[in-house]
Amino acid sequence: MEMVILKTVMKRLHGNSRYKVIDYNNKSYLIDTASYLLSFIFPMINWIRPMKAYELSDDELKSINTEDLAPKKQNNNDTWIIIGGTTFLSSIIKPFANLLDLQITQFLNLIICFLLIMLIFSSRYILHRKCALDFPIKSSNLFFKMKPTKNNVIRTLYSYGASLFIALLMLAAILDYAPNILIYFSFTLFSFIFSFINHFSFGMGYVHIKELKEFKS
Repeated sequence: MEMVILKTVMKRLHGNSRYKVIDYNNKSYLIDTASYLLSFIFPMINWIRPMKAYELSDDELKSINTEDLAPKKQNNNDTWIIIGGTTFLSSIIKPFANLLDLQITQFLNLIICFLLIMLIFSSRYILHRKCALDFPIKSSNLFFKMKPTKNNVIRTLYSYGASLFIALLMLAAILDYAPNILIYFSFTLFSFIFSFINHFSFGMGYVHIKELKEFKS
């Protein structure tokens, strides 16, 4: 059974980007943006697959401390500031990049690459568990198919493409034997950023939802 598409406001938890809260039929529901394992690689899956919704009691809603900010028009200048700042910073660092080269063997270079990958996975797993809520989340048969705003889609896709491209570019440089501290750091940083994009597949503000009472996850 499907119901009509409704427009509601999505809230986020203070200090916890993993979960979102939406109001529906005078009740509050919790959404876990990391509920699908594939969302860590393809965060867009949260826009396609219905997501399980957990009804919150009044006490639970008070305990998670949501940030109920009014939706506002996004400032597109923020994106250009980030792009300009990144370009300016790279132009400053570039002349000194050679000073950060390491005199190591290719074997040790690959070992460092492997250790960095393990560090990213282990750190991300620890933070994923740390973000889990303390109270037990009850099982639910209620699912919502949610559509974010156009601005949120653009920001998510831009962040996804940029972080993935830079991470793969740095990984290719490492595998091509370019032992440089800046390359190691950039690979780790942008890989870590990439792993968090599923948390921001839905931003604060308006979201269109459709209830699905019969969906097999």
